[in-house]
Amino acid sequence: MSPKLPLLLLGSLLLCLPLAAGAPALPKAADTVPAPGSLLPGGAGAWTLSWSDEFEYANADLDKEWISQNAPSGHILCSRWRENAVVANGTLKLLNKKEKRGGQEWTSGNLWTRQKFLYGYYECRYRYAAAEGTNNSFWIMTMGDKPKVGKSFEIDINEGHFPSSVNTNIHNWTDSIVVNGKKTHPSSSKGFSFGSEPDRSLILETPVTTRKLRFVSNNRTQVHLGEFRIYNVNKAGYPSALSPSADSDKPGLENYVKQGSTRIRVSGFYNAADTKTVAHLRDGDIRTRWTSQKDGEKWVEFEFPKERTIGCIQFLNGWNDKGTWK
Repeated sequence: MSPKLPLLLLGSLLLCLPLAAGAPALPKAADTVPAPGSLLPGGAGAWTLSWSDEFEYANADLDKEWISQNAPSGHILCSRWRENAVVANGTLKLLNKKEKRGGQEWTSGNLWTRQKFLYGYYECRYRYAAAEGTNNSFWIMTMGDKPKVGKSFEIDINEGHFPSSVNTNIHNWTDSIVVNGKKTHPSSSKGFSFGSEPDRSLILETPVTTRKLRFVSNNRTQVHLGEFRIYNVNKAGYPSALSPSADSDKPGLENYVKQGSTRIRVSGFYNAADTKTVAHLRDGDIRTRWTSQKDGEKWVEFEFPKERTIGCIQFLNGWNDKGTWK
């Protein structure tokens, strides 16, 4: 886990392993519990806490569990140093400073754990730095194995930018592909800003073949989803998520959601008596919505009569309030 650039860690980082995990769990700390407001799937009782850090110690003790970069960074505008990571009053602050060091104009801090982990549930509480141009990040990756064992991956749980951007990335650093003459790695990054536009269009760099897709949210209140589209792999591309379903000049396009043989199931309804709103997920009207129940896990599931190869997923999120998307 490696938070990058300026942010404030509020109390805790933790790793939990499921009770049924094949790999043995690390010893459970007797005096640590999941952070308040933890969203552990299935509840905390289904997991064993294996490691956590509440930063309730002196700044000098940070190095017992964490490693700092202490070097310049070629891919960003700052060098990163241990002095920019400060523990005080149960929080860890990663400080951004306008100062020349390591051949760069800015300095910041980052940390990664000394201990290595495998499969589990990772959780972090942190506050974005109140400034633009920052990368408030929480991520996990393979690193430091000599010789290298298996493939090298990075999973960015969030690379956040002030004030409202969330980027979730998967980087396969072992395999590479060539796109437009440039060498890159599979799995493209996706970033969305909240409160601006309702449309989401996810083009899968690696298509998925399946009979069922389920989309899940742990939002603490109801969610609003509009027109949903699941497309085949189409060389001619895809229409805008805000265009009417039939309004496409893309030859060869096939929307599996619109097919009558596709079964749609949802977790519930905001108005229990209004079950017909599930039809709004494919009625071709970008103004209508399915609104979930308020409590519990929210999900929408699409099941096809046979396997489909998926190339693009589109949906509309939120609702229009006098011209502003919520």
